[in-house]
Amino acid sequence: MNRTQVSQLRKQHGWTQEMLAEHAYVTVRTIQRLEAGEEVNKDTLNSVASALNVSINDLFETIDDESTELKVRELSKNRTLQMNQRNTEYQTYKLLLIAFIFLFLSLFGFYISTINGDNQNVLGILWVFSILLCIALARYFLKGYLSQKMDQKYPLTIGVPVNDTNDKHDEPINNGWQFLARYWWIVFPIAGVLTGLISSFN
Repeated sequence: MNRTQVSQLRKQHGWTQEMLAEHAYVTVRTIQRLEAGEEVNKDTLNSVASALNVSINDLFETIDDESTELKVRELSKNRTLQMNQRNTEYQTYKLLLIAFIFLFLSLFGFYISTINGDNQNVLGILWVFSILLCIALARYFLKGYLSQKMDQKYPLTIGVPVNDTNDKHDEPINNGWQFLARYWWIVFPIAGVLTGLISSFN
């Protein structure tokens, strides 16, 4: 019989079997079978591993059945591959989105600087508002629409946290590059204020 570490991992989270079942979207009976070392399908293994935030291999201490061991290894390998592909694609979309926002706000700001009078003040207010709108739309695109599409494209990564620097608010900031990676959006309001100050002296 296979020996799993699901019970130990569950207790490290301070969860009961019912709580783990809820987080993994499976039944309590499924968790009981898994902890007892009984056979479960690959979707269950993936869901439980995602809920516990561990690799599929980490769910097992020993695997007696050779076919089950091969299945677990292959599943773990495919899951890692999909996770790497998903992170790469996510970061690419994120960088493209930041570049587009920066280009749009730069061109909009340049256009505003060519206008004189009250229209410039009104457009300046709209420019500041557009910063917040761009950030909101970018967050919706990345966390909503894109996340759903990637769940369909990479099903083994469903429930696995995306390796996103902006989501790691508890990690310390060691240098200026890490600060900019986490708070890149602050560049836009600073640039807006500087543009306004420069325009007032012209």
